[in-house]
Amino acid sequence: MAHRVVRADGFTKRYFWSRHANPRSVWALIAAYPALILGIYWRHRPLLAGTLLFVAINQLVFEPPDNDEAWATRVVLGE
Repeated sequence: MAHRVVRADGFTKRYFWSRHANPRSVWALIAAYPALILGIYWRHRPLLAGTLLFVAINQLVFEPPDNDEAWATRVVLGE
C-alpha cells in the first residue's frame, strides 16, 4: 500500500493557517472545548452540533492577524 504525503501548499497556508492564527480564533476554539465536552458527556445533540458547527466555520469568521505579536498567533504559526 502506497502512502501519500500531504504537503501544506500555498492554498492551505493562506486560507487555513493564516486565519487560524488570529488570536480571537484561537481563544474562541479554546472556549469551545468545554461546550464540546459537555455536549458529549450529556449526549445533548443540539449543543454538540452547534459546537461542531462553530469549530468548523471558525476559520471562515476571523480574518488573518495583522502581526504576529500575540502569543496565540506565534503558537499556531510555530506548529
